[in-house]
Amino acid sequence: MTLEHLVMDMNGTIATGGVINSDLAVLFDQLKKAKTLALHVVTADTFGTAVEMARSFGLDCHVLRKEKVEAEEKLDYIDSLGSEKCVVMGNGNNDHLMLENAGLGIAVLGHEGVATQCLLSADLVVQDPKDALLLLLNPERLVATLRR
Repeated sequence: MTLEHLVMDMNGTIATGGVINSDLAVLFDQLKKAKTLALHVVTADTFGTAVEMARSFGLDCHVLRKEKVEAEEKLDYIDSLGSEKCVVMGNGNNDHLMLENAGLGIAVLGHEGVATQCLLSADLVVQDPKDALLLLLNPERLVATLRR
């Protein structure tokens, strides 16, 4: 598996109430230093804070245009990057298609829970976004979890 992009949903996944958890900054910086994954946020921007928040963490941000169903637009976004080269993190119903079609789909339980369809579409479920980022920083832990 060759992964080049980390695509993260914002609200419920890496943010609560439109605010990205500050504890993630160190892990984002470590991933950027490793230069193995380009970091992206894709969001419906429910709270109107996504672009500014993502920029403050040095993340690329794509706000959905709502020209089609959100789940389909998120899938189109990872398809444009090469979905098989994407690891995706999400928690909502509008994340299920990108989780299902990504090279690696991670459902994040977090404080806002996880939609059942998202859970069923994921390759892996974690309790917290920090857990997902730590797995990406330590790929041998991913191997141990995902091997068949």
